[in-house]
Amino acid sequence: MSLLKNSTLRGGTDLNVDERTFLQYELNNMPVELSRVFIYPRMFALHNMPPEAGLPAEDEAGAESAEDSGAKSIVLPPVINLSIERLQCDGVFLLDDTLSLYLWVGRSAPPELLQSLFGVPSMEGVDCSQVRSSCLSAQQGTL
Repeated sequence: MSLLKNSTLRGGTDLNVDERTFLQYELNNMPVELSRVFIYPRMFALHNMPPEAGLPAEDEAGAESAEDSGAKSIVLPPVINLSIERLQCDGVFLLDDTLSLYLWVGRSAPPELLQSLFGVPSMEGVDCSQVRSSCLSAQQGTL
């Protein structure tokens, strides 16, 4: 089903030729591990992460693949299945398709969680086009 929904592979006129060509180029040049994630994105629930998520991982012996290049140094939350049934109105979810990250904030997300993520107790009045990661802002400032 994800193959049919992937904008690179599906028909239709919702993408212009340049965008579709760019996505096909990216897909053709990705390692297999990343192309799998591009076709079937990973979704993480940020509102109920295990305590060790986001912390440095124990060093593990073995080779790193492209998909878990960061997973060996930082513990990631568990990946959940892509399904509308998994989304909760009081949750916050991160979707990773290797090219973009999408943050979905439920309408009833707890104020404490919103405060820790965005520095505001409510999403009302927040201009989502202006929300940036402090990591990205720091990188942009040094370019």
